[in-house]
Amino acid sequence: MRVRFAPSPTGNLHIGGLRTALFNYLISRKQGGVFVLRIEDTDRKRYQPGAIESLIRSLNWSGIKYDEGPGIGGPYGSYVQSERLNLYRNAVDQLLESKNAYRDYSKPGEPVKTLEGPDQDLHKPHVVRLKMPENDTHFKDTVYGDISIPMQRPAGLGFTNDPVLLKSDGFPTYHLANVVDDSHMHISHVLRGEEWLSSMPTHLALYKALEMTPPKFAHLPLLINSDGSKLSKRSGDVSVEDYIAKNWEPEALINYTALMGWNALRTGDQNRPSEFMTMKDLIQRFDLKDVPQRRAAMFGGKLQFLNKQHLSTKIEEGDKGVLERFRAMLDIHLFVDGFQFDDEYLRDVLMLIKDRIGNLDEAANMGDYFFVDPIYTSDDAKLAYECTSSDKIDLVLTSVWNTLRNEHDWQADTLNGHLKQQQKTLKLKTNEFMMPLRWAITGKKMGPSVGSTMGLLGKETTLHRLIQHLNK
Repeated sequence: MRVRFAPSPTGNLHIGGLRTALFNYLISRKQGGVFVLRIEDTDRKRYQPGAIESLIRSLNWSGIKYDEGPGIGGPYGSYVQSERLNLYRNAVDQLLESKNAYRDYSKPGEPVKTLEGPDQDLHKPHVVRLKMPENDTHFKDTVYGDISIPMQRPAGLGFTNDPVLLKSDGFPTYHLANVVDDSHMHISHVLRGEEWLSSMPTHLALYKALEMTPPKFAHLPLLINSDGSKLSKRSGDVSVEDYIAKNWEPEALINYTALMGWNALRTGDQNRPSEFMTMKDLIQRFDLKDVPQRRAAMFGGKLQFLNKQHLSTKIEEGDKGVLERFRAMLDIHLFVDGFQFDDEYLRDVLMLIKDRIGNLDEAANMGDYFFVDPIYTSDDAKLAYECTSSDKIDLVLTSVWNTLRNEHDWQADTLNGHLKQQQKTLKLKTNEFMMPLRWAITGKKMGPSVGSTMGLLGKETTLHRLIQHLNK
């Protein structure tokens, strides 16, 4: 099996393009095939410098590794269409020779103008058109099944519906380059968006005229907004670069993207169905038979849910990439040199707060008190302070400080035991006892257990934060 992802470098990788790339990648890996990246840059008016690099960066970030393509080469390169123009011109010559194509010298908006014999002048501006067969098109699509597309009615008045294959600038159109490249690169299966279904008559006619065997086709339903409208920038994040900038986990975005337009639960463990999947899980479970014909809507809440799960898993595993990103965020959000803290300490902090964050961006602010002194003038600190009385604050802080100042076994279990006993001795409710402590050592109303927080902060820092309020 050989599949390809063939984006145009007209901007950043769209989430719909990511899904197409992902489905191609999954099926190739599952079948032990080859995944090809090909850049279709023949539309020079829409070409954007830097777009190819952005596309490759987005694929690499997402964990989608191609086997052949720009930067790594392969047996059928080049993998950039603007570097393959001779192939397309040879195909055009073959089509002209077999009378399956013709030159059109008309200007835009004019009826077709062909020149015969000595009147032909190849130096005059012209395009080359495919002579479309006068019959309906029938084919089988892996997703949509048997499809019939009626022949287009003649345009009349000297105009034509015959598609352009070679533009006047010498560059091929998508139709020609796509068919020639898929054949030359021995692509066996084409997975692409449903918007290309209407182009199938042209593509199949080209395969026949060029005496090439067409691949198997699977057209994927479009992605839409939850209200059924077309995805656009106005709808929110639609490019992979948007998600990278906002620190989403690549595993979560891939997991989320795979679920849009694929009924994953049909191939999961029916006793314990789960939509949480790693790339390995996706490769094992993905099947084109479970891609429905209906269009898939994007729901941001599911991405947040999956991101929380993937991030938590990576934290538990001590993922080096997560730790390095967290270290960088300390500098950005707290103006703290993250390199003064070792990996073990950073992981311990993240382990304590992981259930309270959905995105790594939230970690620095959620756990700021592990790196800098609490800001007791913040709204959160004020809310925590107002949840109790000054008398109870003094009572609790004094009691705990006196109990812990001589404790040498500074472990979370030991500290939690002391706190439980002090609460019982003072005959206070849990909130009455814990809130003053949490306020004093974190400056926040909510967070991980107080004993665990004290254990990680250390004895010196904990006692200092308690005593500073008793001295006021």
